[in-house]
Amino acid sequence: MNEDNLVKTILEHKNILIVDDEEKIRDVLQKYLVRTEADIKNIVHAGDGREAIRKLNNQEFDLIIMDIVCLLYTSDAAD
Repeated sequence: MNEDNLVKTILEHKNILIVDDEEKIRDVLQKYLVRTEADIKNIVHAGDGREAIRKLNNQEFDLIIMDIVCLLYTSDAAD
């Protein structure tokens, strides 16, 4: 199995959450995921960690792609 087919297989039928404070980065990641031509169930965006947590409380995700700095910033702000 080549790398492209492997990525496609991994993404099949997944609910994916993309978390980043930069909308352009979220959009680029979504475009990449769509280009794999995998049968992805759903791609959801969140602009920060708090929004991601709200979305996680309402829906189950199989894969989360997150800017770790976004998570750290949210954690610091919550303290």
